[in-house]
Amino acid sequence: MAANVRLLPVLTSCNNDTFAIDKSYSQAMSLRRIILSIKDIQRLTGRSERQSRRILVAVRKKLGKQPRQPVSIQEYCRYTGLHEEDVARYLGIYE
Repeated sequence: MAANVRLLPVLTSCNNDTFAIDKSYSQAMSLRRIILSIKDIQRLTGRSERQSRRILVAVRKKLGKQPRQPVSIQEYCRYTGLHEEDVARYLGIYE
C-alpha cells in the first residue's frame, strides 16, 4: 500500500485566473459519513472492484471484524498508513 501519499490542498478562486490555497479547510470541515465502501477503495487505489473487495476483506481480517461489518475511514487509514484528512478530502466526504 502507498503509505506516503499526500494530496494537494484545496484551491479557492480569488480573481478571474488566480487561485489561493485555503489553509482553513481542515478546521472548518466535518465528515458527512464515516464508512468506507468498495467504490471508495477503488477511487483511492485505482484497483478493480474485485481487488478492492480483497483489500476490504484484508482490513476486516486484520481488525478481527465479521465479514459484513463496516470499515470506517479511520480504520482503513490506520491499516494503510494514509492520512485520514487526505482520504476524506479526496473522496469528497466533508460537509
